[in-house]
Amino acid sequence: MKVSYALYVYYKVDPAALANACLQSKKIMQQMANQTGAATRLMRRADEGGKPVITLMEIYEFAEGNPFEAQARLDQIVQVELGEKPECDRHTELFVLQADA
Repeated sequence: MKVSYALYVYYKVDPAALANACLQSKKIMQQMANQTGAATRLMRRADEGGKPVITLMEIYEFAEGNPFEAQARLDQIVQVELGEKPECDRHTELFVLQADA
């Protein structure tokens, strides 16, 4: 798939909450894939061995569509799945393909 834009969502979780956070993330990613056709991946920061928190990143890649609509859809799914006050502070960044690259 040729990627034209991507959403990157990163957040920190307590190691004791890692399994639950991964289940929630996978549920959100599956809904995004079903609703938008996004290719998704869940990744973990590599250099955090022994640290008190773990950084996870959800990646959503899109071949086409409106990036801002995709971000709004993700926000809606997250609000339904995690409620008004998620356990972790999620940071979302939107990147588009650089046309001359």
